[in-house]
Amino acid sequence: IALVCEGLSLLEYFKVNTTLGKFGPFGVTGISMGGHMAALAGCNSLDKIAVIPCLSPYSASPVFTEALLSKWVDWETLDRELPLYLTKEQEELEWDSRDYMKFLLDSTTDLTRFGPPKCPQATIQVSAKYDKYVPGTGERLHKYWKGSELRWTPYSHVSGIALGQDAFVSAISDAFKRLPGEIKSDK
Repeated sequence: IALVCEGLSLLEYFKVNTTLGKFGPFGVTGISMGGHMAALAGCNSLDKIAVIPCLSPYSASPVFTEALLSKWVDWETLDRELPLYLTKEQEELEWDSRDYMKFLLDSTTDLTRFGPPKCPQATIQVSAKYDKYVPGTGERLHKYWKGSELRWTPYSHVSGIALGQDAFVSAISDAFKRLPGEIKSDK
């Protein structure tokens, strides 16, 4: 939440503080969890800004409960400690530590719990076709962010970070061109 507030504060500062010059148009982007944080800021902005999350999850939940990183979570230890944290309802549902982790992460990081960006046509999500760290996130956000664009790269998560720069730059450029009232330029 602090990162979202910081991002929104920076956007507002540069929008209203003209002592350094006139800034804008504005947008947010990032790669992997940084893209997720940028998307959170974009969803919470009151302004029409470009939003370009790259190789980003819709939630931290599938990253840690389903995907590659879930293999390194010590689920047995968490299961032993889980009774200290469960509500009566969760105990009746016979939740295990994976269920509880999914609940916690979805309730705090799932982008579909927030409104979509204010300018969906200037929202371009870049996903990796063979991503084992961030599974299936592209389609879910694209369906929720009606009017946005989803682009795929032919990479995994790690190779996408290393080799996907052209796709990221292209998405950023195109998103800014789609902001209302902006000058269309190829320069």
